[in-house]
Amino acid sequence: MQPEIVYEDERYRIAFWNNVCICDVWGEVDGPRMQRLGDCYRTLLARYPKGVLGISALRPHTPVSPSEARAESVFFLKELGDKLIHLAMVIEADGVLGLMLRSVLRGVNALVRPGRVFIVESVEKAVAVCASSVVCNLRPEDVPLQLTAAIASVRAKFDGPQRSAAPRRAV
Repeated sequence: MQPEIVYEDERYRIAFWNNVCICDVWGEVDGPRMQRLGDCYRTLLARYPKGVLGISALRPHTPVSPSEARAESVFFLKELGDKLIHLAMVIEADGVLGLMLRSVLRGVNALVRPGRVFIVESVEKAVAVCASSVVCNLRPEDVPLQLTAAIASVRAKFDGPQRSAAPRRAV
């Protein structure tokens, strides 16, 4: 099953694969964009009322989101509550930026619900955290490979900051 691209613009792309919301981020996610991400999670939850997963990958050089975006993320993550099974945040940045991003996400996790948000350094580790909770018709042993392929498909379309500024909306 191919992921369904539900939104993209010049800073990020959001896709659904079964009960997983995949977000590939390469630019600053401001308040309205974070609100859009929350709307996507709500849409996915309407399809899978027993619970959803999230895998968000922040590419190297992705800046820390402004405070309004962080507040919006706390709002919608709290709203999802126990229906958000896991959220794996892939931080690909190294050095000071990577440390800053991890610190911000630890703070969000403390505000939302400790243990719900996982900070990992690779897509493979994110898949390991989430694969057992994916709702699909695949054999359990096939889920990690297919989920990894879905994430790779979403991320393969990245072509950098020179993307068109016209957003594509499907949700």
